Amino acid sequence: MCKRRTIQAAAVPQSYEGETIRFDAQGDPERRSKPRHHCGGFPWWTLWLIWPLISVLKWSVPLLLGVVANLGQITLPLIPVLMIVVGLLLLRRR
Repeated sequence: MCKRRTIQAAAVPQSYEGETIRFDAQGDPERRSKPRHHCGGFPWWTLWLIWPLISVLKWSVPLLLGVVANLGQITLPLIPVLMIVVGLLLLRRR
């Protein structure tokens, strides 16, 4: 297990000879007409806005659910009182 292992490099029969691809827009007139900061018509930088949005939602959703639960505890006993008041107002209107 503790024996020293040697890694033999794979022998490459030939060296790679490929073509050079220019990545800037100066060499290609077709690429110069397209917007530079868009990837397929979609602005790539908007993807970086997802992570802060997730962290804000992760923090705010439990807070909002707690507020809604507290409001529900306060307003549920008031609903019958409001219904009685509305009923009395409708009876008085006649």
